Amino acid sequence: GGGDVGLSQMQMMWFWDQFLFKGAHFRPMPESEANATNVPAKPLPSGPCDWPACVAQAPDNILKQIPPTFLIVAACDVLRDDSWTLAERLLDVNANFRVSEFPGMPHGFAKYGDTIDQSKKAVEESASTLRLYMKS
Repeated sequence: GGGDVGLSQMQMMWFWDQFLFKGAHFRPMPESEANATNVPAKPLPSGPCDWPACVAQAPDNILKQIPPTFLIVAACDVLRDDSWTLAERLLDVNANFRVSEFPGMPHGFAKYGDTIDQSKKAVEESASTLRLYMKS
């Protein structure tokens, strides 16, 4: 979560602020801990939030209606736990989903498919999962 390998918790807080509050509290994106004055003053929500922003907190009847889903989880991602929480909720409602975690990978790693073996594997798994879902 410190951002040593990609998206930091501070940066995630910035995105959260921009998404939920439509930039009403706009501050420049924090680049490092030293630039912490640019971080939104409020912490990330720890309790219930508006479910379109926190899909894992959607009511069961909504989760049951989502299309087949493939979750790519980067083990070093600040959002890793959120991904697994969503996977648990999808399992609870018997949703059609797959999840694959990639050890040592940061947020956004899949875009490096040509240069990192794990990224290539994530893209290949995404393609095979899409093919599988298109057949069903």
